[in-house]
Amino acid sequence: MELFSRHAFQNDKPIEDYEMLSKEAVSYAGGLPLALEVLGSFLYDKNKDEWKCALARLK
Repeated sequence: MELFSRHAFQNDKPIEDYEMLSKEAVSYAGGLPLALEVLGSFLYDKNKDEWKCALARLK
């Protein structure tokens, strides 16, 4: 979660409203470091609706 959060939020922990979405993204990435970095960077600066849409498309 920490590696993902560094790229998605520029912080070690997810923003409070994004905790469940972050867990879903980390689960999708399967804990693979490169996947966590790429997915986090992709979701950086996006709002919750964009996160939900992106995660739905990945499934």
